[in-house]
Amino acid sequence: MSDKNKADTRTGHTLDDEVMDKMRGDFQQEALEHLDQLNLLLIQFEAEPGDAQLMNQIFRSTHTIKGSTGFAGLSEISSVSRKLEEFIGAVRGNGLPASQAVIDKLFEGIDILTDLFDAQKNDSDHDIPISQFTTGLKQLLQSMQGTPQEDTEEKPQDVAETKLTLSQVTPVATRTMYAEALDQLSALKHLVYSCATLTDDEAFAVLLSRQLYHRMASVNNSFWLIQPGRQRKAVEIARNGKQIPVQERRILEIESSELLKRVVHDMLTIWPNSDPDLNAIFPDYKKPILFPLKEDEEAYGFLALDSAESSDVDIFQFISHFSTLMLRNSRLLRQVTAQKKELDTIMQILLKQNSNLSQLYHTELQLMDATSPEEFSDLLAKHLVSDFPIRSAAVFIQDQKQEQLHCRGAKGLPPIDDMDFRLQVDTPLHRALETGRIINSNDYEKDFELGGQVLWDWIVVCLKGRDQTLGLLVVELDDKEITDAISILSNYSGILLENLQLHASSGS
Repeated sequence: MSDKNKADTRTGHTLDDEVMDKMRGDFQQEALEHLDQLNLLLIQFEAEPGDAQLMNQIFRSTHTIKGSTGFAGLSEISSVSRKLEEFIGAVRGNGLPASQAVIDKLFEGIDILTDLFDAQKNDSDHDIPISQFTTGLKQLLQSMQGTPQEDTEEKPQDVAETKLTLSQVTPVATRTMYAEALDQLSALKHLVYSCATLTDDEAFAVLLSRQLYHRMASVNNSFWLIQPGRQRKAVEIARNGKQIPVQERRILEIESSELLKRVVHDMLTIWPNSDPDLNAIFPDYKKPILFPLKEDEEAYGFLALDSAESSDVDIFQFISHFSTLMLRNSRLLRQVTAQKKELDTIMQILLKQNSNLSQLYHTELQLMDATSPEEFSDLLAKHLVSDFPIRSAAVFIQDQKQEQLHCRGAKGLPPIDDMDFRLQVDTPLHRALETGRIINSNDYEKDFELGGQVLWDWIVVCLKGRDQTLGLLVVELDDKEITDAISILSNYSGILLENLQLHASSGS
């Protein structure tokens, strides 16, 4: 075992472990992105439950989550995803109707997956009702197929052992108040967990609008985001739980309305009947309220609500604050993700450069064993092809007296005859000798042949001594980013070749 694969005696962690951890992290991140996409797809599917293409996309996203989490070793998440995939496949394959019950069950599945991801991230125990959910999936599918359902309900306890419940000791009015409060808390919890993994502003807007419309006392609602630019505008993204097609979106000029400037710039809540323009902008609302999505200097946008109950105002204010927080976090997350990608790219470049330097060092050590220019050329061609992402290589040594190039080493190419570089003017070899710089396939419009073989993605580099060009190196690349490494190697090779030629000359 090489040193790089040996376990660290302090941690017991190997390089293979680190690679696997990185791969698991990548697969888990991919699963979270598909969960985000699945949320938006379901929102769209609820508006168009007969859209077979959307159903196929939902199936594929679920399948990908199952595969990614399975590879990452997240067995619970993978198992729930598999049950969801089987359920969607049965609905899709048997032509069963995508009823509201089906859609609600799929949304419930997303909640379960979100909770499981959260528990896994925090490495905490949980009491997430996985069994209850999967049993519900099975029962719903059986009812849709007309199959008798299995009795999965618990049998009631003996009457004598049954304790008094809240409903037996609490007045009806109080119980109603408790029920309403629990419903609101449940809706808020669902909203928070549903939005936890969303990083797309529009997906968040649609999901929030849907939750307000279906789960809370909001008769009408719309979600508006500020469009950046000189002429600042507010764009209606979602209305009553549905994403608005781009071509149908309402656009309001902020600077043309004192009301909108108060919302966006001053970040003030606009109450019903407080401004005559309010009802003109929202004619379908009985009592429109505008809640700014407050940022430090001005709002991201605003929520327009038509609440059925005035008592719900506090909750809607909380939701507007929550929405601002989610938008801020999602935008920060996108910036962090972009920076992480840049850092990953830089790290990959550094790792590649480190690998190139290591290979350069190894090759230079091998070349030092050469005792003649011919042996040196042969070693150089062989190591270029074996140690670097290079398909073929040829080393030419220049004969100044006869104005010829002698091929003294080649790998991956047919035999190459000596070449008269004085007469063959229009060749990459002559251009490199004449200019002293690297010539590549982008500089040459014609096909470049060596030994009757056409080269692709090639470079020609001079092998320079202290005062003159001694030869040429021709390589056919598999990776164009290796050019810098080849340039470094050619400089070293030119000096080594000159020393060998001087030694051969003095010996003769």
